[in-house]
Amino acid sequence: MGKGSMLAFSRYMVRYYVRSHQYAAPLLVFLVSLFIVYSGGVSDVLATYSMGAVLTFLISTWLAYGYTRVEHSTQKQITILKMGGISRYVRAKLCFICVTVALIALCSVLYPVLILALTAHMTWGFAFTALIEAVSFALVGVGIGMFFDDTWFPRKTSALLILAFVSLLSVIGEQIGAKLPHDVQWIVWVVTPISHTVYSAGRWTSLSRVDRVLMLTWTFVYSIILFMIYSAINGKGARSARRSDCGER
Repeated sequence: MGKGSMLAFSRYMVRYYVRSHQYAAPLLVFLVSLFIVYSGGVSDVLATYSMGAVLTFLISTWLAYGYTRVEHSTQKQITILKMGGISRYVRAKLCFICVTVALIALCSVLYPVLILALTAHMTWGFAFTALIEAVSFALVGVGIGMFFDDTWFPRKTSALLILAFVSLLSVIGEQIGAKLPHDVQWIVWVVTPISHTVYSAGRWTSLSRVDRVLMLTWTFVYSIILFMIYSAINGKGARSARRSDCGER
């Protein structure tokens, strides 16, 4: 693998990730769940697609969790050296998994169309909205799942339990927020934009265009913030490790 080559890194990760079979269980659950969600037909396009987007979020979180743990610590250090530093390595990893979950999001939108499950009228506007929602949810799932690597959560059982709790909180946050005082309900938007978007899908046509754009834009921005925090923490950790090594020498 050439130093700093994103394309070479992608080829390496495809081979490494495929051999690990970490993706098998999430993809199997994804396919079975898609079949169940759309088996009865789709009468409310956006509301049903929001269920698919939530499924995409959960599967993307699961995939990112397995993806971030696929490399052994020694192999990871070798890859970082070949990539030319921790920053390029982290960016390459994020790009790879983001492209992967974006394809899964696309599949979740195309599936009901291909099997002719849509009993309601489907417009290009609905299709675009459903795709943006699914992709943004998938990216948030990556942003959450990437934090549960073996550096911060060495015990898989603890990592999975906490990840499951965070994922559940992300989905049902709207119901929890509804019980909070009105002045602090905005916290739900800060903690998890996903549940509010899903809740709003049932009354999507009654929302203004500005509200729709802001809702989907914030979900994308939220994922970018998670990526920036993840990159910053990894970069800071690498610099601290180098200073520690220098001090020991």
